[in-house]
Amino acid sequence: MTRAAVNRARVLLALSHERQAITEVAERAGLPWPYVADICKGLMRAGLAYPDHHYRPTISLTTAPHVERAQAEARALLEREGVRT
Repeated sequence: MTRAAVNRARVLLALSHERQAITEVAERAGLPWPYVADICKGLMRAGLAYPDHHYRPTISLTTAPHVERAQAEARALLEREGVRT
């Protein structure tokens, strides 16, 4: 699997349904925040996450049914690749 797929999985699992700053997600994922910001843009395009700029720029997972499936696939990918979360 590609490094990009592994990093996307790490970011997807670092996100929650609570609003988080990109820097918080980056810290949980163990990746630089600019890279996480790019991954989050892709997750938003896929309908998995959404931004909130009310108080400070944050991101959280959507409540769409495909989010749980995507997270399960991300967990399986990381497990296959031997990446600890």
